[in-house]
Amino acid sequence: MPLPTRIGRLRPPVLCFVVSRDSVKDGDIEEAVRQAVAGGVNLVQLREPEAGAGELLELTRKLKTATR
Repeated sequence: MPLPTRIGRLRPPVLCFVVSRDSVKDGDIEEAVRQAVAGGVNLVQLREPEAGAGELLELTRKLKTATR
């Protein structure tokens, strides 16, 4: 079976950046994501299992802005 030429709005190859506050120096996720996107990342996966829903939503909105 051939691979699709598009996955949602992403075009292969997809470079995924998995990030959490624990995995980033000084916990500055926004700056880490900005640098990753500048380096060619086109998919960011936020991993914060201990965060509450409100905290996670706030952080996700900040990261969305950082990727634009």
